[in-house]
Amino acid sequence: MLRAATLRGISPTVNLAYNTVISLVRAASQKGQMIHNAHVQNIDSSQISSDEFWSFVKKNKNTVR
Repeated sequence: MLRAATLRGISPTVNLAYNTVISLVRAASQKGQMIHNAHVQNIDSSQISSDEFWSFVKKNKNTVR
């Protein structure tokens, strides 16, 4: 079973400074966004899936009045 790890927890595991881990995550995120923007074009926005949003709403339905 996979467990979520914090960036502070990853730092000693990979023997890198916390700020280095942050920099690597930011660089990977920017590169991923560039690849996404280059390949995902001309998508009809009438066909949007909202599974994650629905999970959030369902999970927090007791807080909505």
